Amino acid sequence: MGRIPNLTVILLLAASFWSQAGADAREMMRRTYARSAPAESGSRLRLEAHNADITIAGTGGDSVAAEAVIEISGGDSAAVEEYLQAVTLVLESDGDGLYARLDTPERPEGEVVTAVGFLRGLFYEDGRANLGLSISTRLRVRVPPRFSVDLFNRYGDVRVEGLDGELSLDNSSGGVEVRDAGGSLSAANDYGEVKVSRFRGPLDVSGNSTRVTLSEIDGRVNVSTSYKGVSLEGVRGQVTVQSLSGEVTGRSIEGDCTVRNSYKKVDLEEVSGSLKVVSQSGSVRLDGVGGNTEIESSYKPVRVSRVGGNLAISGNSSEVDVNRVEGDAAIITSYKPVRVENVTGSLTVNGTSSEVTVESVDRDAVILTSYKPVRVEDVTGNLTVNGNSSRVTVESVEGDVTVANSYKPVTIKGTSGSITVRGNHSPIEVSQIPRRMQGGRITLATSGKPVTLALPSGTGFNASLRTRHGRIQSDFPVTATADQRSARLKVGDGSVKISIDAGQDINLRRE
Repeated sequence: MGRIPNLTVILLLAASFWSQAGADAREMMRRTYARSAPAESGSRLRLEAHNADITIAGTGGDSVAAEAVIEISGGDSAAVEEYLQAVTLVLESDGDGLYARLDTPERPEGEVVTAVGFLRGLFYEDGRANLGLSISTRLRVRVPPRFSVDLFNRYGDVRVEGLDGELSLDNSSGGVEVRDAGGSLSAANDYGEVKVSRFRGPLDVSGNSTRVTLSEIDGRVNVSTSYKGVSLEGVRGQVTVQSLSGEVTGRSIEGDCTVRNSYKKVDLEEVSGSLKVVSQSGSVRLDGVGGNTEIESSYKPVRVSRVGGNLAISGNSSEVDVNRVEGDAAIITSYKPVRVENVTGSLTVNGTSSEVTVESVDRDAVILTSYKPVRVEDVTGNLTVNGNSSRVTVESVEGDVTVANSYKPVTIKGTSGSITVRGNHSPIEVSQIPRRMQGGRITLATSGKPVTLALPSGTGFNASLRTRHGRIQSDFPVTATADQRSARLKVGDGSVKISIDAGQDINLRRE
């Protein structure tokens, strides 16, 4: 039978260990390592480190100075001293500049674990124990203001400020911050954050699960990340963002902008150039775009206001809300409502089973939908509506109106141009026509339902009326056939040509 240790002895030993470990933890040892070398302005520094928080600052002078500070708590003094003696800081010439490297031991020999490891040692013959050390490593490098930097680091934060040069920063599992700098910047960082502010020059940021925050950038911006958000403010240059499963927000972008993301929102304000957004299953809100705007989206709402150029939206099952477009607008979506107001150019809406509401279009408008209502008001140009099983309501159109639909009513008021309605089992009602129509023709045809046309007094028209199963009722003098199902009449100069073909009653009224 194997030997079972006495539990009392184990607990006493453990208490003694924890007491000693607590005493060690209260003691902290610090050591500073420093190197310096002469350097010419405009040169380059290559820097490598691991597990270090690094600050690189552009200061006056003609040299590079590196200072590493290492603080250790925990462990016995011998292990700590052995660790500190194994640390090396290198700064030496390297081709067109300098090379710096901070080497720290991966794990010191004779390390002893915490209480769990201590107890484990009591139960196993090898008796190995590992005491963990708490280690803080900080590296500060001062270089001339005009200097380029190539940096490689893992498991630490990187901060760069006051430099003007080519900056290449490769970091992981830590933060990267660059401010008050210029030249060019390439920052790669995984599982952390990249923050850049007040930078002059082109900027490239890439990362996996990396949050990106950019502000006051004078130059082109290219960002590629995933699962975390991208925030932009005050960028003066072209912007390209790709964020897989990450939201994108921005404001005050002076240049063209392209955004691709998925599953999270895109929210942009005040983009002076053209804009393209491709967002799979992500909501889109845009306010204030100076140039042409193109949006591809699905399943989430799209809201756009104040576009200075043309607007094109392609949304699969996306609700669309548009207000104030200076150019033409073209919208494609399905199953969700479309609302459009104040379009200076022409408008095209193609919405499968989408309710469509339109108000104020300065040029022609074309609307195609099905099964949901269409309401249009205040169109300066021509209007065409094709609504299968859609109720159609039209008011105040200065150009010609053409409507095709089925099974639901068509109501038209206050139009100045010619009117053509072709409906299948659709009641038709037309009224509030101005006395002097700009167009010269009204054609109303439907099956199985009545037609009502109201004309103002003094209108000259020439009408041909026919009903299949109803009667003709008229406020104007009319000569009908014996069966009251067809008639012709001329009033005044006969300038407006009217043709009505209905399945049920025809009502010709005077307004």
